[in-house]
Amino acid sequence: MTPLINSTLKTMRQNRRQFLKTSAGFTAVALLPNLWSCTFLDSGGSGKSGDGWFPKKKAYDFVPYQPEQTAAPVMKVTPDDGYYLHTFYDVCPFSPSQRYLAVTKLPYQDRKPVLGDIAEVCVIDLKDRTIQTVYATRAWSFQLGANVQWGASDRYVYTNDVIDGQAVCVRIDLSSGEVKAYAGPKYDLASDGSAAIGPRLDIMNATQFGYGIPDPAGRKQHWAVLDRDGKGIAHEICGPPDKNGLWFTDLETNTRKLLVSRSRIRETIQDPNYYDKGIFHFFHTKFNKDHSRIWMHIRCLLPGRKTNRNPSMWTCKSDGTELIEFYPREKFAFKGPMGRANHFNWHPDGEHIVANTVPYWQGDKMMRFSMMRYDGSEYRVLAPNILGSGHPTVDAETRFVLADTYPYQTFAGARDGKVPIRLIELETQKETVICMIWNDFATRAGYKSYNSVKGGGSQLKLDPHPAWSRDYKKICFNGAPEFKRQVFIADLSGLV
Repeated sequence: MTPLINSTLKTMRQNRRQFLKTSAGFTAVALLPNLWSCTFLDSGGSGKSGDGWFPKKKAYDFVPYQPEQTAAPVMKVTPDDGYYLHTFYDVCPFSPSQRYLAVTKLPYQDRKPVLGDIAEVCVIDLKDRTIQTVYATRAWSFQLGANVQWGASDRYVYTNDVIDGQAVCVRIDLSSGEVKAYAGPKYDLASDGSAAIGPRLDIMNATQFGYGIPDPAGRKQHWAVLDRDGKGIAHEICGPPDKNGLWFTDLETNTRKLLVSRSRIRETIQDPNYYDKGIFHFFHTKFNKDHSRIWMHIRCLLPGRKTNRNPSMWTCKSDGTELIEFYPREKFAFKGPMGRANHFNWHPDGEHIVANTVPYWQGDKMMRFSMMRYDGSEYRVLAPNILGSGHPTVDAETRFVLADTYPYQTFAGARDGKVPIRLIELETQKETVICMIWNDFATRAGYKSYNSVKGGGSQLKLDPHPAWSRDYKKICFNGAPEFKRQVFIADLSGLV
């Protein structure tokens, strides 16, 4: 059966019923098994229409944010015609030339996503100050948007879409208009565009909403809760443990393979008896800089322990060998006054990992910005005099830590629904607040936090997720100072 794929929002609006039936004007032609060339029908069937099927570029003004009140110049770079988001704090939204910015335009911001609703992939020209929709997809979430990433040049943008019932990687050629869909899912992309890795995106909501794709209408709210014997609908959805886990898709040959199975994690993990009858879930999975290694965040849901994710951190080579549990569950179990360890991420050197940790084994119970080698060795606290928070990253020379906070992290400067964008110079241990940005949708809606919303409240979560530009002179982050999700860029050239 020939699969069908999404088109632009313009066509969707013209015929919503036809979209649901025919994927709104995109037809996918099989080039190879599990490789599709997706052609917009209005292009005459060539599939190489350039801007012919893209909506026209829209010119608009960038708006200064709190001019002369911030530590660095900040601009709102998305228009007021909708709700926008960049991808994540560890995904660079700037194109390789840094002229363009990739963002997602969300269909709404006030309710839980449902499979079938459409988000747009947009490209902003930072020089000409225009925006253009280049794709529309059913594979999106409130934390990652459409998980948009650049390839090795300004030519290709990658996202995911749902084809034949599966979420798979999609590549958009911005020069020719050609779209290709591949055999496996993309949670992350190799820096040269040669491969994609990711778990099944349709089951990521089992441990946390906002990172995979929407659940279909009618799926049970708590489908991941296990029966006492560890069985139930979660086992049916997730499938056999030796047939699921982390998928690796070679985009040059379009061959997909199971790189690390859930069974292999169970066989390798420390204290395997603790995880008896549990279901392992792959969550964040990331290539390092030269895509020689992969970092994995593994969670395990256990019968009768609905809210306990039991996380552990792993690395392996990109061929799946040398599997290492470098930060085990036992270290996560310790909760200090600021919470537990969180937000692990590759250092730009590709050898080390940066994270918020609680080094209780060193006698320190506070949250700290820290770094360690991919095997867990060489652990050190980066800023002994400063508390960790939010989503930390470092520049290539490890001179600065960049981070945000959550609204509840008042110890790091959050107040009145606003959170700071933090820049810490490590040599001097000096912190600069670049700006304060409002993001507290949950409190505004009357909830204590987004976690207290029945059925999942990812629509009430908006993390700034500050991300470096490729030259580490600018950062991009999310915010909603007018209660509408927008994307901002701060020029740090005067600070770094």
